[in-house]
Amino acid sequence: AVITRGLEPLLVLHDGRVDEVPAFPVEVVYDIGAGDAFHAAFLAIWRPGADPVACARFAAAAAALKIGRGADQLPMRADVLEFLAARADE
Repeated sequence: AVITRGLEPLLVLHDGRVDEVPAFPVEVVYDIGAGDAFHAAFLAIWRPGADPVACARFAAAAAALKIGRGADQLPMRADVLEFLAARADE
């Protein structure tokens, strides 16, 4: 299970433990759809045996990109990967 909490780190409950994944602070342009972007991105990369923390980080990046753009600008997989690569040390 994953619990998002806005700017607070999200919680990933798996294998009997809880891990935190930091949110990515961005300038908010349009905040509707962040949750939808998060869930779609998580499911887009989830596979049996996948690391749920890595999937949550990918999804958090997608949500950050979504709210940092206009209403009709959805992040694509390449956008998310580029965003994460630029923040590899975070």
